[in-house]
Amino acid sequence: RYSELSEEKRKERRREHAKRYYRKNREKCLEYGRNYYHKNKEKISKYRKEWWNKCREEWIKLLGGKCMHCGNDNKVVLDFHHIDLSKKEGSPDRRNKKEFRKAIEEKEIILLCANCHRQEHHNIKMKKGRDVNE
Repeated sequence: RYSELSEEKRKERRREHAKRYYRKNREKCLEYGRNYYHKNKEKISKYRKEWWNKCREEWIKLLGGKCMHCGNDNKVVLDFHHIDLSKKEGSPDRRNKKEFRKAIEEKEIILLCANCHRQEHHNIKMKKGRDVNE
C-alpha cells in the first residue's frame, strides 16, 4: 500500500514516474518549459541571481573569506582560482554545486582577489614561456 511506504520510497516512486512521463512526452515537456520561461523571465532571473549569490557566499566562507595572497576581504573582488587548470571544468556557475564544493574541500580551488588572480595567471604564462599578452 502507498500509505505504508516510507517518505523516501514515495519520493523515489514519484521521480521514476516523472522520468517515464518525460521520456514519453519529451516535446510537450520542453514546450511547457519554454513557455514557462518566457512568461516568468524576471522571476526566474531573480531566483537564479539569488541562488548564485547564496552559493558564492557559502563558497567564499568555506575558503576563509579573504584572498589567500594579500588578505583582501572585499567580497566584490574575490575570485575562485583553480590550482590545477587542467581540472577546471568551467566557471562555478556552470558546475554542479556539490562538485564545486567538493573541489573546494579537496583544496583544488583557492580564493584570490582580482589583482592577485591576474598576477597568478600572468606568472603561470611566464613559467610556460608564453607571451604575456596572449
